[in-house]
Amino acid sequence: LALFRFWNMMQYFNPNRDIMGDDPAQSSAYWSGVLNESIRQFAFASDRLSYQRELLLFIAKINDTHSNLWTGTAALPPTGSCYLPVDLRFVEGQLIVYRLTARDASADNPLQVGDVITHLGDAAIIDLVNDRRPFYPASNEPTRLRDMARYFARGACGVAPLTVRRGDEKLDLTPSRLAVSAIDFSRSSVHDLPGATFQMLAGEVAY
Repeated sequence: LALFRFWNMMQYFNPNRDIMGDDPAQSSAYWSGVLNESIRQFAFASDRLSYQRELLLFIAKINDTHSNLWTGTAALPPTGSCYLPVDLRFVEGQLIVYRLTARDASADNPLQVGDVITHLGDAAIIDLVNDRRPFYPASNEPTRLRDMARYFARGACGVAPLTVRRGDEKLDLTPSRLAVSAIDFSRSSVHDLPGATFQMLAGEVAY
C-alpha cells in the first residue's frame, strides 16, 4: 500500500516526473519501471529494517533531496547505535575528519582534524560509498555524499579499526565508537562561521 501510494503521488503530482530518470530518452518509461522493480522487493521485506531499506531504495530513485524517509534514518547503512567522535566530510572525493566531537575533550581519540580516512576495517572508502549510495536519496552527488558523511562513522559500539592518511604518513588507528550521549552533535548542522547566514568574505567571494 505504501509503495503504490508513494508511486501515485509521484506519477500524478510531481511536476518533475519526466526528468527523474538518469537517461532523458527513457523518461516516459523510467517511473513505471521503478514500480515494476519494487513490487517484489516490498512484498518480500521480512522485517521492519528490510522494509525501511526497500522504502529508501525506492525513494532514492526519485532523485530528489526533498524526498526521504525521515523517520527511517536508523535504517540507512551503516546501522548501529554508536559513532566515532568526529564530524566527517567528503572533500574532492576524500573522506576528511572535519571536527572532533567528543563531549570530553580529554577523551582518548587518535584521529586528528585533517586526517583522510581511506579504509574502515578492511573496506576501502570508495567501495563503501558505492555499496551505500543506492540508499541515500539526493538530487546530486555532492548532496548525497554530504548526507552519507553524517552516518559514515556510525556502527557497533567499541573499537573501530581504520586507516588514515596524515600528511605523507599512512596510519592504522583504533578509535572507539561512543554512545550518542558522549558526543556533541550541536555544531554538525549549523553554519561553519559564526554570525550572519550570508557574508561577503573577500572581494566577490560570498559565504
